[in-house]
Amino acid sequence: NAIQFRKTDYLISWNKVMKKEAAEIHHYPENRLFISGVYRFDHHFQKHEKDMNREEFLKSKNLDPKLKTLLLATVPPNTYPPQYNVWRAIVKMRQNQEFRESVNLFIRLHPNDILEKYAEFQNIKNLHIELPGKSFKSTGSSSHKIEMDEADLDNLRYSLKYTDVNINFRSSLSLEAAIYDQPVINVALESYANRYHVDWYIPIIQSGGVRLVTSNDELKNAINQYLKNPTLNSEGRKKIFNEYVGFSDGLSYERSLKAVGDIIERFDK
Repeated sequence: NAIQFRKTDYLISWNKVMKKEAAEIHHYPENRLFISGVYRFDHHFQKHEKDMNREEFLKSKNLDPKLKTLLLATVPPNTYPPQYNVWRAIVKMRQNQEFRESVNLFIRLHPNDILEKYAEFQNIKNLHIELPGKSFKSTGSSSHKIEMDEADLDNLRYSLKYTDVNINFRSSLSLEAAIYDQPVINVALESYANRYHVDWYIPIIQSGGVRLVTSNDELKNAINQYLKNPTLNSEGRKKIFNEYVGFSDGLSYERSLKAVGDIIERFDK
């Protein structure tokens, strides 16, 4: 449904949802559509010779491995300006012991978020803040760009695998959390619920695999419910996985190459 969409002769879709939309909205014929899987997710499924365990990973972030961990995934400031109030509220809830148990807080910044915005959270025990990836000067509209190498991809994989509740604003990390059956809370505090009424995210909400919260009380209750029972909404998360991720073999890149080969063969005949 991209606004700037140049019609091609063939289309390789990540999943069956995208393939269906390509046929129904953009009128691609069936014989010109392929499904590859999400190759940017391949690293989640590939074999890794030396894996860091949960205790090692959390200790590397100065977090307590005896505690469960809330992963707070941020977005660019203009995408959801109230996010800083949300993170501040979660820190305060923890300080006031409003959660059913003690937790670590892991704040993973979006590449276009501003690290200086989190100065007030520095040096708080069992609270880790990081800007993932490697930062480079940009020649574009942004002052910097972020690139991720193999170590950064491993860090993302561990961040999802070894945390217990994923809290974000309409992020693609909701899909990646589903890979690990990790509970997801989508925040819409301060009258931002309508921002979820977009065709590409409505199915995620309707799946039942994420919890949309619009107030501090709803946020606190959702966190406590997931801390008590992380299997809540697991069936919905499986639905998200099946429809949007689909493959768990780490070979989406191979299916993409095969699709290109099949297209070339058609021209050779």
